[in-house]
Formats: sequence, C-alpha cells, structure tokens
Amino acid sequence: LKSVQTLDLGKNGISNIPNEVAGMVQLKEVQLPMNRFSHIPPPLLQLRNLRILNLYVNKIETLPEDFSRLLLVELDLSHNLLRTIPS
Repeated sequence: LKSVQTLDLGKNGISNIPNEVAGMVQLKEVQLPMNRFSHIPPPLLQLRNLRILNLYVNKIETLPEDFSRLLLVELDLSHNLLRTIPS
C-alpha cells in the first residue's frame, strides 16, 4: 500500500479513516466526498506528498491548527459546516 497514489473513499458514509493511511507515503490525491466526517482525519495531516484533498459534502466544522502545513494545490471543502478558517 505504500506505493498507492490515489485513494477514493467517496460516498461511503464513513466518518473516520484508519491511522494506517498515514503510512501511505506516496498518496498525492485523497477523495472523501459525501461522507460523514466532522473533522479532517488526523492521518491525512501526516501525508507530505498530498496535493489534492476533496472533502466536499461532509460535516466539517473546523480546520486543525496544523492544516496549513499541507502543501495542497487543490482543496474542496464546499458544502461543509465551516464558519472560520484558521490563519
């Protein structure tokens, strides 16, 4: 699984992902739309090669303080419950 570059778990009704995802060091794209996430899954914050993150249509209310350390080129958080974005 270390060589996987794209992970698509959209439309599965999930609210968390296993910590083992952090070990998928080659992940560049993660698609998690239309699920039940209330926060950014912590394992994603450890993915240094992640460039595309899609979490539209979830229930995310806040972003973690260390979210800005991700070097994303594409981010979709539309249709969530965000009220503020940390600086």
